[in-house]
Amino acid sequence: MLYEPAFPFPFGLAIFGICIRSVKLASGVPGSEYTVIVPVFNKRDSIEGVLWAIRRQTRKPAEIIVVNDGSTDGSSEVLERFVERKEIRYIHFLNNHGKSYAINCALSSVKTPYVLIVDGDTYISAGFAHNAMRGFYSKDVVGVCGKVLPSRTFSSVQKSRLAEYLYGQRMYKPLQARYKGLWVLAGCATMWRTWWLLKNGGFPSDSVVEDLELTWKAQKDYLVNYNPDAICYTEDPETLKSYVKQLKRWFSWRPSVRKHFKEVRKELKFTILWAIGESLGFLAYLGIMIYLLVTLQWTLACLMLGIDTLILSIVTYLEARKIFMVKQAMSGLIRFFFIRYVNAFLFFKALLSPSKKW
Repeated sequence: MLYEPAFPFPFGLAIFGICIRSVKLASGVPGSEYTVIVPVFNKRDSIEGVLWAIRRQTRKPAEIIVVNDGSTDGSSEVLERFVERKEIRYIHFLNNHGKSYAINCALSSVKTPYVLIVDGDTYISAGFAHNAMRGFYSKDVVGVCGKVLPSRTFSSVQKSRLAEYLYGQRMYKPLQARYKGLWVLAGCATMWRTWWLLKNGGFPSDSVVEDLELTWKAQKDYLVNYNPDAICYTEDPETLKSYVKQLKRWFSWRPSVRKHFKEVRKELKFTILWAIGESLGFLAYLGIMIYLLVTLQWTLACLMLGIDTLILSIVTYLEARKIFMVKQAMSGLIRFFFIRYVNAFLFFKALLSPSKKW
């Protein structure tokens, strides 16, 4: 999962997201089959639950292909049990080749019209595949993702991430889907048309933000979509150190702009410029706040802070009610008010010096 435009800016274009309550979906669900591909590297503690979640889908997959990409932590022993019960097709590499290589290896043998890519630490809800399929409302839609939530909210970082996910995916993604310029399809769980992936070489192996690259590539000639009813739960970093490492990679999308900006549809160009504009807007907002505080203009400072707090709190609360996680989300919101400044620092650092490896 890559971030939506960097971090909430209370006076930015995202405010229009409040007015968007729905996305365009198919009235019925296509009858075509789908295959699931699960790339796995050292996911011993999560892979069993991930596979059980896939097998519990209301819309059953034709096949589940698991690619063990050189795991050394005992994941192999867990996967062998599924192989013995003939519940998965198993591909095992002795050495680690990377996520893209693993996916593309399995993709070459997929025979179904659709393929669902699920990370080895992401648990999809029972109706995920059904709801993702509804996102293919047109033959021009080649990829669909759903709403991403943390699978755990134990640490302060994870609680902050919950609030951030709820706010960001409510304010940005439906709006972007409405004007057909989605920033990214979450790499942890996305359904694609198989023919499109095969025609375009599968997942890119020369990028640290392969899900974003694939999303932008799809929007050169086709469309992608988002359905918030397709919910998945992914494992997020527990410590600030691992959180920072993840953000450095997620924010390293500047090389992708150089590669794809000229060719992508104009709606996506708008989203890219919007992301940069809102990030600069956040800096301006921060600068104004500091100026007001230094010059003792408390009324204006409190007014700006109040608007900021009100928007973030209301949206987060309403979204948290839908998933019965109000207590965790509001606790995370308090933490997010501080962590987003870390996000801002890492964003501009990556903009100047993007990461070149995982």
